Amino acid sequence: MFQRLTPQTSEPIVALMQEALRDQNPNKLDLSIGVYFDDSGITPIMRAVKAAEAQRLHSESTKTYIGIEGDTRFTALIRDLTFGSTLPQERSAGIQTPGGSGAIYVASEVYGTINPSAYVWTSQPCYQNHLAAFGGSGFAIKFYPYLSADQTLDFDAMLDCLERGTNTGDLVILHASCHNPSGVNFTIRQWQALTSLFQARGVVPFIDLAYQGFGDGLTEDAAGLRHMASETRNAFVSVSCSKNFGLYRDRAGALFMVTENDRQSQLALGAMQTMARRIYSMPPHHGAEIVKTILSTPELKDDWEAELDEYRTRLNRIRTRLAASLQRYSNSNEFDFIADQRGMFSLLPLAAPQIARLRQEHSIYTVPIGEQFARINVAACPENGTDHLAEAIVQIL
Repeated sequence: MFQRLTPQTSEPIVALMQEALRDQNPNKLDLSIGVYFDDSGITPIMRAVKAAEAQRLHSESTKTYIGIEGDTRFTALIRDLTFGSTLPQERSAGIQTPGGSGAIYVASEVYGTINPSAYVWTSQPCYQNHLAAFGGSGFAIKFYPYLSADQTLDFDAMLDCLERGTNTGDLVILHASCHNPSGVNFTIRQWQALTSLFQARGVVPFIDLAYQGFGDGLTEDAAGLRHMASETRNAFVSVSCSKNFGLYRDRAGALFMVTENDRQSQLALGAMQTMARRIYSMPPHHGAEIVKTILSTPELKDDWEAELDEYRTRLNRIRTRLAASLQRYSNSNEFDFIADQRGMFSLLPLAAPQIARLRQEHSIYTVPIGEQFARINVAACPENGTDHLAEAIVQIL
Protein backbone atom coordinates (compact mmCIF):
# COMPACT_ATOMS: atom_id res chain seq x y z
CA MET A 1 0.00 0.00 0.00
CA PHE A 2 2.56 2.60 1.09
CA GLN A 3 4.70 2.19 -2.03
CA ARG A 4 2.00 4.18 -3.81
CA LEU A 5 2.95 7.26 -1.80
CA THR A 6 5.31 9.76 -3.39
CA PRO A 7 8.05 11.64 -1.51
CA GLN A 8 6.86 14.98 -0.17
CA THR A 9 8.82 18.20 -0.33
CA SER A 10 9.96 19.42 3.08
CA GLU A 11 8.27 22.57 4.37
CA PRO A 12 11.03 25.12 3.60
CA ILE A 13 10.62 27.30 6.70
CA VAL A 14 10.69 24.28 9.03
CA ALA A 15 13.76 22.94 7.20
CA LEU A 16 15.53 26.28 7.62
CA MET A 17 14.64 26.40 11.30
CA GLN A 18 16.09 22.91 11.82
CA GLU A 19 19.25 23.84 9.95
CA ALA A 20 19.64 26.94 12.09
CA LEU A 21 19.24 24.88 15.26
CA ARG A 22 22.18 22.72 14.17
CA ASP A 23 24.34 25.75 13.35
CA GLN A 24 27.00 26.23 16.07
CA ASN A 25 27.97 29.79 15.05
CA PRO A 26 27.42 31.96 18.15
CA ASN A 27 26.58 34.93 15.90
CA LYS A 28 23.91 33.15 13.87
CA LEU A 29 20.61 34.90 13.16
CA ASP A 30 17.54 32.81 12.39
CA LEU A 31 15.23 35.29 10.69
CA SER A 32 13.09 32.59 9.09
CA ILE A 33 10.36 31.39 11.44
CA GLY A 34 7.43 33.79 11.91
CA VAL A 35 7.26 34.16 15.67
CA TYR A 36 8.02 37.08 17.97
CA PHE A 37 11.39 36.96 19.78
CA ASP A 38 12.78 39.24 22.45
CA ASP A 39 16.40 40.42 22.47
CA SER A 40 17.52 37.24 24.24
CA GLY A 41 16.10 35.09 21.45
CA ILE A 42 13.16 33.84 23.50
CA THR A 43 9.48 33.90 22.51
CA PRO A 44 8.16 35.15 25.87
CA ILE A 45 4.91 34.24 27.57
CA MET A 46 3.03 37.49 28.08
CA ARG A 47 2.44 38.63 31.66
CA ALA A 48 -1.34 38.60 31.30
CA VAL A 49 -1.21 35.08 29.86
CA LYS A 50 0.76 33.84 32.87
CA ALA A 51 -1.72 35.47 35.24
CA ALA A 52 -4.73 34.07 33.38
CA GLU A 53 -3.22 30.58 33.37
CA ALA A 54 -2.66 30.80 37.13
CA GLN A 55 -6.32 31.70 37.58
CA ARG A 56 -7.46 28.81 35.41
CA LEU A 57 -5.23 26.33 37.22
CA HIS A 58 -7.29 26.82 40.37
CA SER A 59 -10.73 27.38 38.85
CA GLU A 60 -10.92 24.85 36.01
CA SER A 61 -13.05 21.88 36.99
CA THR A 62 -13.38 19.77 33.82
CA LYS A 63 -11.68 18.85 30.56
CA THR A 64 -14.81 17.78 28.71
CA TYR A 65 -15.62 18.90 25.17
CA ILE A 66 -16.80 22.45 24.65
CA GLY A 67 -18.88 21.88 21.51
CA ILE A 68 -18.27 22.13 17.78
CA GLU A 69 -18.41 25.92 17.64
CA GLY A 70 -16.05 26.21 20.61
CA ASP A 71 -16.26 28.68 23.47
CA THR A 72 -19.02 31.10 22.49
CA ARG A 73 -17.90 33.69 25.06
CA PHE A 74 -14.38 33.66 23.56
CA THR A 75 -15.86 34.12 20.08
CA ALA A 76 -18.02 37.04 21.26
CA LEU A 77 -15.03 38.78 22.83
CA ILE A 78 -12.89 38.25 19.71
CA ARG A 79 -15.76 39.55 17.61
CA ASP A 80 -15.77 42.78 19.65
CA LEU A 81 -11.98 43.07 19.36
CA THR A 82 -12.17 42.53 15.60
CA PHE A 83 -15.23 44.52 14.52
CA GLY A 84 -15.69 46.95 17.40
CA SER A 85 -19.15 48.52 17.20
CA THR A 86 -19.16 48.86 13.40
CA LEU A 87 -21.03 45.64 12.52
CA PRO A 88 -24.51 44.80 13.87
CA GLN A 89 -24.54 41.55 15.82
CA GLU A 90 -27.09 39.92 13.53
CA ARG A 91 -24.84 40.39 10.50
CA SER A 92 -22.12 37.99 11.59
CA ALA A 93 -21.66 34.38 12.65
CA GLY A 94 -18.49 33.04 14.24
CA ILE A 95 -16.84 29.93 15.62
CA GLN A 96 -13.67 29.24 17.56
CA THR A 97 -11.01 27.49 15.46
CA PRO A 98 -7.59 25.86 15.95
CA GLY A 99 -5.61 29.03 15.27
CA GLY A 100 -5.81 31.26 12.23
CA SER A 101 -4.83 28.43 9.88
CA GLY A 102 -7.79 26.40 11.11
CA ALA A 103 -10.05 29.35 10.35
CA ILE A 104 -8.62 29.68 6.84
CA TYR A 105 -9.17 26.01 6.06
CA VAL A 106 -12.73 25.92 7.39
CA ALA A 107 -13.50 29.00 5.28
CA SER A 108 -11.99 27.46 2.15
CA GLU A 109 -14.06 24.30 2.58
CA VAL A 110 -17.27 26.22 3.33
CA TYR A 111 -16.82 28.44 0.28
CA GLY A 112 -16.16 25.32 -1.75
CA THR A 113 -19.73 24.25 -1.01
CA ILE A 114 -21.09 27.69 -1.92
CA ASN A 115 -19.18 28.57 -5.09
CA PRO A 116 -16.66 25.88 -6.12
CA SER A 117 -16.09 27.43 -9.58
CA ALA A 118 -14.96 30.80 -8.17
CA TYR A 119 -11.42 32.03 -8.57
CA VAL A 120 -9.50 32.86 -5.41
CA TRP A 121 -7.25 35.92 -5.74
CA THR A 122 -4.26 36.62 -3.53
CA SER A 123 -1.34 39.02 -3.52
CA GLN A 124 1.97 38.42 -5.27
CA PRO A 125 3.92 37.81 -3.04
CA CYS A 126 1.54 35.97 -0.75
CA TYR A 127 1.18 33.97 2.47
CA GLN A 128 1.74 30.34 1.54
CA ASN A 129 -0.91 28.91 3.89
CA HIS A 130 -3.57 30.71 1.85
CA LEU A 131 -2.42 28.80 -1.23
CA ALA A 132 -2.31 25.51 0.67
CA ALA A 133 -5.82 25.89 2.09
CA PHE A 134 -7.71 27.24 -0.91
CA GLY A 135 -5.71 25.24 -3.43
CA GLY A 136 -6.24 22.12 -1.34
CA SER A 137 -9.97 22.81 -1.38
CA GLY A 138 -9.90 22.70 -5.16
CA PHE A 139 -9.95 26.40 -6.03
CA ALA A 140 -8.04 27.87 -8.95
CA ILE A 141 -5.72 30.58 -7.65
CA LYS A 142 -5.01 33.87 -9.38
CA PHE A 143 -2.61 36.61 -8.28
CA TYR A 144 -2.92 40.37 -8.18
CA PRO A 145 0.17 42.64 -8.17
CA TYR A 146 1.09 44.10 -4.82
CA LEU A 147 4.59 45.58 -4.64
CA SER A 148 6.27 48.16 -6.84
CA ALA A 149 10.00 48.12 -7.51
CA ASP A 150 10.72 50.33 -4.48
CA GLN A 151 8.70 48.02 -2.18
CA THR A 152 5.80 50.38 -1.74
CA LEU A 153 2.26 49.30 -2.52
CA ASP A 154 1.49 49.32 -6.25
CA PHE A 155 -2.15 50.05 -5.55
CA ASP A 156 -3.05 51.29 -9.03
CA ALA A 157 -1.82 48.05 -10.61
CA MET A 158 -3.65 46.00 -7.98
CA LEU A 159 -6.90 47.89 -8.48
CA ASP A 160 -6.66 47.68 -12.26
CA CYS A 161 -6.00 43.93 -12.14
CA LEU A 162 -8.97 43.23 -9.87
CA GLU A 163 -11.25 45.54 -11.83
CA ARG A 164 -10.41 43.85 -15.13
CA GLY A 165 -10.05 40.27 -13.94
CA THR A 166 -12.54 39.44 -11.20
CA ASN A 167 -15.99 37.98 -11.72
CA THR A 168 -19.04 37.96 -9.47
CA GLY A 169 -18.47 35.52 -6.63
CA ASP A 170 -14.68 35.48 -6.83
CA LEU A 171 -12.92 35.55 -3.45
CA VAL A 172 -10.14 38.10 -2.86
CA ILE A 173 -7.74 37.53 0.05
CA LEU A 174 -6.57 40.63 1.91
CA HIS A 175 -4.38 41.07 4.98
CA ALA A 176 -6.00 43.34 7.56
CA SER A 177 -2.59 44.68 8.62
CA CYS A 178 1.10 43.72 8.70
CA HIS A 179 1.03 41.97 5.33
CA ASN A 180 2.91 38.67 5.30
CA PRO A 181 5.50 38.60 3.76
CA SER A 182 6.02 42.25 2.80
CA GLY A 183 4.96 44.40 5.77
CA VAL A 184 3.18 46.77 3.34
CA ASN A 185 -0.34 47.86 4.33
CA PHE A 186 -3.32 49.69 2.84
CA THR A 187 -4.32 53.19 3.89
CA ILE A 188 -7.93 53.71 4.95
CA ARG A 189 -8.63 55.45 1.63
CA GLN A 190 -7.33 52.40 -0.20
CA TRP A 191 -9.60 50.18 1.90
CA GLN A 192 -12.48 52.42 0.89
CA ALA A 193 -11.54 52.16 -2.79
CA LEU A 194 -11.31 48.36 -2.57
CA THR A 195 -14.69 48.24 -0.83
CA SER A 196 -16.30 50.23 -3.65
CA LEU A 197 -14.68 47.98 -6.25
CA PHE A 198 -15.80 44.79 -4.50
CA GLN A 199 -19.35 46.11 -4.25
CA ALA A 200 -19.39 46.94 -7.97
CA ARG A 201 -17.87 43.61 -9.04
CA GLY A 202 -19.77 41.37 -6.63
CA VAL A 203 -16.50 40.14 -5.17
CA VAL A 204 -16.30 38.44 -1.74
CA PRO A 205 -13.44 39.59 0.52
CA PHE A 206 -11.53 37.17 2.73
CA ILE A 207 -9.72 39.27 5.35
CA ASP A 208 -6.96 37.65 7.38
CA LEU A 209 -6.36 39.36 10.75
CA ALA A 210 -3.26 37.67 12.15
CA TYR A 211 -1.30 40.60 13.63
CA GLN A 212 -3.77 42.97 15.26
CA GLY A 213 -1.78 45.32 17.50
CA PHE A 214 1.57 44.65 15.81
CA GLY A 215 1.26 47.42 13.21
CA ASP A 216 -0.08 50.74 14.49
CA GLY A 217 -2.43 49.69 17.32
CA LEU A 218 -5.40 47.45 18.05
CA THR A 219 -7.96 49.88 16.66
CA GLU A 220 -5.80 51.17 13.80
CA ASP A 221 -4.94 47.67 12.56
CA ALA A 222 -8.63 46.76 12.28
CA ALA A 223 -9.90 50.05 10.81
CA GLY A 224 -9.88 48.95 7.16
CA LEU A 225 -11.39 45.58 7.98
CA ARG A 226 -14.17 47.25 9.94
CA HIS A 227 -15.00 49.59 7.09
CA MET A 228 -15.09 46.82 4.51
CA ALA A 229 -17.09 44.38 6.67
CA SER A 230 -19.71 47.00 7.49
CA GLU A 231 -20.10 48.13 3.86
CA THR A 232 -20.07 44.80 1.97
CA ARG A 233 -22.87 42.26 1.78
CA ASN A 234 -20.70 39.22 2.52
CA ALA A 235 -17.19 38.58 3.80
CA PHE A 236 -14.99 36.06 5.58
CA VAL A 237 -12.69 37.14 8.41
CA SER A 238 -10.10 34.83 9.98
CA VAL A 239 -8.53 35.80 13.30
CA SER A 240 -5.39 34.45 14.96
CA CYS A 241 -4.39 34.90 18.61
CA SER A 242 -0.95 33.37 18.03
CA LYS A 243 0.99 36.60 17.69
CA ASN A 244 -0.80 39.25 19.72
CA PHE A 245 -1.37 36.91 22.68
CA GLY A 246 1.78 34.83 22.14
CA LEU A 247 -0.28 31.62 22.09
CA TYR A 248 1.40 29.94 19.14
CA ARG A 249 1.27 26.32 20.28
CA ASP A 250 -2.11 26.70 21.99
CA ARG A 251 -3.89 27.31 18.66
CA ALA A 252 -6.52 29.92 19.48
CA GLY A 253 -8.36 31.53 16.58
CA ALA A 254 -11.77 32.32 15.14
CA LEU A 255 -13.63 32.46 11.83
CA PHE A 256 -16.40 34.95 11.13
CA MET A 257 -18.79 35.11 8.20
CA VAL A 258 -20.37 38.48 7.48
CA THR A 259 -23.90 38.19 6.12
CA GLU A 260 -26.83 40.42 5.22
CA ASN A 261 -29.21 39.45 8.04
CA ASP A 262 -29.82 37.18 11.00
CA ARG A 263 -31.35 34.37 8.93
CA GLN A 264 -28.24 34.18 6.75
CA SER A 265 -26.03 34.31 9.84
CA GLN A 266 -27.74 31.21 11.22
CA LEU A 267 -27.19 29.41 7.92
CA ALA A 268 -23.54 30.48 7.94
CA LEU A 269 -23.09 29.25 11.50
CA GLY A 270 -24.54 25.88 10.58
CA ALA A 271 -22.22 25.57 7.59
CA MET A 272 -19.15 26.38 9.70
CA GLN A 273 -20.20 23.91 12.40
CA THR A 274 -20.73 21.14 9.85
CA MET A 275 -17.33 21.73 8.27
CA ALA A 276 -15.56 22.01 11.64
CA ARG A 277 -17.12 18.70 12.71
CA ARG A 278 -15.81 17.04 9.59
CA ILE A 279 -12.27 18.46 9.86
CA TYR A 280 -11.39 18.41 13.57
CA SER A 281 -14.66 17.82 15.47
CA MET A 282 -13.95 20.03 18.51
CA PRO A 283 -11.44 22.89 18.88
CA PRO A 284 -8.81 22.96 21.65
CA HIS A 285 -9.84 25.05 24.61
CA HIS A 286 -6.84 26.09 26.69
CA GLY A 287 -5.71 29.01 24.50
CA ALA A 288 -9.24 30.29 23.99
CA GLU A 289 -9.88 30.12 27.73
CA ILE A 290 -6.77 32.22 28.37
CA VAL A 291 -7.81 34.84 25.82
CA LYS A 292 -11.33 34.90 27.24
CA THR A 293 -10.00 35.40 30.76
CA ILE A 294 -7.74 38.26 29.67
CA LEU A 295 -10.36 40.09 27.61
CA SER A 296 -13.03 39.78 30.31
CA THR A 297 -10.76 40.88 33.21
CA PRO A 298 -10.08 44.65 33.05
CA GLU A 299 -6.72 44.62 34.83
CA LEU A 300 -5.45 41.71 32.71
CA LYS A 301 -6.69 43.31 29.52
CA ASP A 302 -4.94 46.57 30.41
CA ASP A 303 -1.68 44.75 31.09
CA TRP A 304 -2.00 42.74 27.87
CA GLU A 305 -2.51 45.91 25.84
CA ALA A 306 0.46 47.56 27.56
CA GLU A 307 2.77 44.62 26.78
CA LEU A 308 1.48 44.44 23.21
CA ASP A 309 2.33 48.13 22.88
CA GLU A 310 5.85 47.28 24.07
CA TYR A 311 6.15 44.59 21.38
CA ARG A 312 4.98 46.97 18.65
CA THR A 313 7.25 49.81 19.81
CA ARG A 314 10.24 47.49 19.88
CA LEU A 315 9.48 46.15 16.40
CA ASN A 316 9.27 49.63 14.95
CA ARG A 317 12.45 50.61 16.77
CA ILE A 318 14.31 47.65 15.23
CA ARG A 319 12.97 48.64 11.81
CA THR A 320 14.28 52.18 12.22
CA ARG A 321 17.68 50.97 13.44
CA LEU A 322 18.03 48.36 10.69
CA ALA A 323 17.17 50.88 7.98
CA ALA A 324 19.74 53.28 9.45
CA SER A 325 22.39 50.55 9.64
CA LEU A 326 21.78 49.53 6.02
CA GLN A 327 21.94 53.15 4.93
CA ARG A 328 25.25 53.56 6.71
CA TYR A 329 26.88 50.39 5.32
CA SER A 330 25.48 50.70 1.79
CA ASN A 331 25.82 54.49 1.58
CA SER A 332 22.36 54.58 -0.03
CA ASN A 333 18.70 54.89 0.91
CA GLU A 334 17.79 51.68 -0.93
CA PHE A 335 16.55 50.04 2.27
CA ASP A 336 14.68 52.95 3.83
CA PHE A 337 11.40 51.14 3.13
CA ILE A 338 12.07 48.84 6.09
CA ALA A 339 11.39 51.68 8.55
CA ASP A 340 8.06 52.50 6.90
CA GLN A 341 6.67 48.96 6.85
CA ARG A 342 4.82 47.34 9.73
CA GLY A 343 4.62 44.00 11.49
CA MET A 344 7.22 41.29 11.75
CA PHE A 345 8.20 40.85 8.10
CA SER A 346 10.04 42.66 5.34
CA LEU A 347 11.44 41.55 2.01
CA LEU A 348 15.07 42.07 1.02
CA PRO A 349 16.04 42.19 -2.67
CA LEU A 350 18.11 39.00 -2.58
CA ALA A 351 18.24 36.23 -5.17
CA ALA A 352 18.72 32.56 -4.27
CA PRO A 353 22.55 32.57 -4.56
CA GLN A 354 22.75 35.59 -2.26
CA ILE A 355 20.38 33.99 0.25
CA ALA A 356 22.61 30.91 0.22
CA ARG A 357 25.74 33.02 0.77
CA LEU A 358 24.10 34.84 3.64
CA ARG A 359 23.41 31.48 5.27
CA GLN A 360 26.73 29.79 4.44
CA GLU A 361 29.10 32.71 5.10
CA HIS A 362 27.29 34.54 7.90
CA SER A 363 24.87 31.99 9.45
CA ILE A 364 21.94 34.30 8.70
CA TYR A 365 18.78 32.40 7.76
CA THR A 366 16.10 33.99 5.58
CA VAL A 367 13.15 32.61 3.62
CA PRO A 368 13.29 32.71 -0.21
CA ILE A 369 10.18 34.36 -1.69
CA GLY A 370 9.97 33.83 -5.43
CA GLU A 371 13.19 34.42 -7.34
CA GLN A 372 14.09 37.89 -6.12
CA PHE A 373 13.26 38.29 -2.44
CA ALA A 374 14.26 37.03 0.98
CA ARG A 375 11.76 37.38 3.82
CA ILE A 376 13.18 38.40 7.17
CA ASN A 377 11.49 38.33 10.55
CA VAL A 378 12.43 41.73 11.95
CA ALA A 379 11.52 40.62 15.48
CA ALA A 380 14.27 37.98 15.38
CA CYS A 381 17.02 40.60 15.00
CA PRO A 382 18.27 41.91 18.37
CA GLU A 383 18.28 45.67 18.66
CA ASN A 384 22.07 45.64 19.04
CA GLY A 385 22.43 43.29 16.06
CA THR A 386 21.29 45.55 13.24
CA ASP A 387 24.85 46.56 12.30
CA HIS A 388 25.92 42.90 12.11
CA LEU A 389 22.94 42.07 9.87
CA ALA A 390 23.37 45.16 7.69
CA GLU A 391 27.09 44.55 7.17
CA ALA A 392 26.47 40.96 6.09
CA ILE A 393 23.69 41.96 3.68
CA VAL A 394 25.82 44.64 2.03
CA GLN A 395 28.79 42.25 1.76
CA ILE A 396 26.84 39.62 -0.18
CA LEU A 397 25.24 42.28 -2.37
